[in-house]
Amino acid sequence: HLICNYIKDKLNLPLVDMTNQVELDYINEMYERSFPSIYVVNLMSIKEKQQNVLLKLVEEPLNNTFIILIAENKGLVLPTILNRTIVLELAKYKKEDLKTFVTADNEDLLNIFHTPGQLIQAQITDLKGLQDLCYKIVDKMSVAAYSNALTIANKINYSNEMDKYDIYVFFDMLVYCLFEKYQATTDKKILSIYKETITYRTYLLQNSLLNKKCLMENYLTHIWQMSQENK
Repeated sequence: HLICNYIKDKLNLPLVDMTNQVELDYINEMYERSFPSIYVVNLMSIKEKQQNVLLKLVEEPLNNTFIILIAENKGLVLPTILNRTIVLELAKYKKEDLKTFVTADNEDLLNIFHTPGQLIQAQITDLKGLQDLCYKIVDKMSVAAYSNALTIANKINYSNEMDKYDIYVFFDMLVYCLFEKYQATTDKKILSIYKETITYRTYLLQNSLLNKKCLMENYLTHIWQMSQENK
């Protein structure tokens, strides 16, 4: 997260992402270290059992050590952790602030992507290919065979498959394409699929532990069924 890098630069300390190492043995080792560090945990990517493990660290903080816990949904964080931390709720980024993360010839991306991470990822993505795929979903889903619709799930990156599309960038582009299509046609079916797509995107953002491929296949099944209604 960019805010973590900002804090790291200000404090001039090493930054350690311990999201994949939230276990008692690792935390006990931390107590034996003498050098100051910043430790980051993405709470949306660990289970409740691991959040309980973190309590030891939160209740007995180390000297010269900073712990940053990141969560997109405060409601999914254990109250025992919230009660022992300083909670900072960050405002949404403004367009002017986001211009820092795009080149002058890519400012159109600010209409589609709304966080620094998404903008950075989008600029290393084959956006023309992704936009073509999204408009194909918008325009052709109603005439596609169900088996063909499901193959779209194979084009999405679920585990560092760099030749495929980032799932978050995909959903943001698809939402944009659906909105553009609805504005041009005022088709109520497109509007329904647009709203459903936003629902799935929100669920994805709030539940990092879910099986993303399963969610993608469920989404494609759902919008394929919606597109077949009243044909």
